[in-house]
Amino acid sequence: MLSEKATLGEAFDQLQKLMQEAHSLSVIDILKRLTGILADAVIRSAQVVIDALLDLFYVVAKEALELFDSPIHIPVISDILNEIGIPDFSMLDVVCWIAAVPVTIGYKLAEELSGKEHKAPFPDNDETKFLIEAKDFPSLVAAFNGAMHPLQSADTVRAATTADGPIPMSKEAAQVVSISLHAASGLFGWVSAFVDSFESLIPNAAVPMPLTGACVASAILGGGSRVAANVLVPRCPLEGEVGSGWGKANGFFFLLNKAFWGWLNWQSSAAKDYRAAGAWCDVVIIVPNLVITCVHFSQLANKPEGKERTVAILDETSFMATYVARVLYMIVVTGLVRDPKVKVGVAAAMGVAQIVHGGLQFSEAAVEGTV
Repeated sequence: MLSEKATLGEAFDQLQKLMQEAHSLSVIDILKRLTGILADAVIRSAQVVIDALLDLFYVVAKEALELFDSPIHIPVISDILNEIGIPDFSMLDVVCWIAAVPVTIGYKLAEELSGKEHKAPFPDNDETKFLIEAKDFPSLVAAFNGAMHPLQSADTVRAATTADGPIPMSKEAAQVVSISLHAASGLFGWVSAFVDSFESLIPNAAVPMPLTGACVASAILGGGSRVAANVLVPRCPLEGEVGSGWGKANGFFFLLNKAFWGWLNWQSSAAKDYRAAGAWCDVVIIVPNLVITCVHFSQLANKPEGKERTVAILDETSFMATYVARVLYMIVVTGLVRDPKVKVGVAAAMGVAQIVHGGLQFSEAAVEGTV
């Protein structure tokens, strides 16, 4: 709020100064100065709003993750697992296991089939240790900013390690992270295709709480994996500071929307349908996303052919698939279609769109793994 007042106060002072000097300026100069003042105020105000929304996203996401990370005790099954030393698990644990196990197995199989040395995606080295112990996302971004340099040796990486700062990620590490995150996003997309299709056809009041948690968790983890991949290891990213900034902000808005309305729906009484409100907001978010996707496609058309361009095209195409799925989800849960058979058809089409999205994310991971 203070930043907003400071922005408006500065704009007011500039306008006063312009009025005092107006008699010595031409009409064109006055219009230029006025446009500059207003444009600067709008940009600064937008930045204040985005900062506030990102702060809100952090708080809501933290609350949502804590909620989804709450242990679930299943009678008999949990008792048996507790007896053999396995503690109660949460919905977040289940969804992460669903991604981690097949992604690791798939990575090892791909390495084996390609004739490369059989190894796990994240070897026991300083880079993996840093990724595990990183305390915040800016530290990760700082580490990956050096990933475009030639592959460093293990000795170089160890020499660059500091007590509390980021270490430079090698090209190999950046490639593994990109493959893993896109593969995880693809897998979560397929999970969403299954759980969302069933959840959307059930009246909001009758949706089991674990199913709500699975839908929200898979959407946040899938979207978060893709956003993280594109921020940490960008491939032919959107050019221009404004476009790139809004591209990243829209990814955060998607996650904020899912976390906020999912959390409200989880916490509220069954009589309040926050699911429909969240679906409508999600469709509104698609509008700027679609503009950004079209702009990025036009930029990619002028890029030279290569692996990075292919990955970027696949990524934007997967975004298009999610737009279709999100619109179809809104149509089902908001009651725009009331015929039961038609609703099933729309829900099935939504599931197909999410499967396509997941397949394209897997395709990105496969292309990333090529030489």
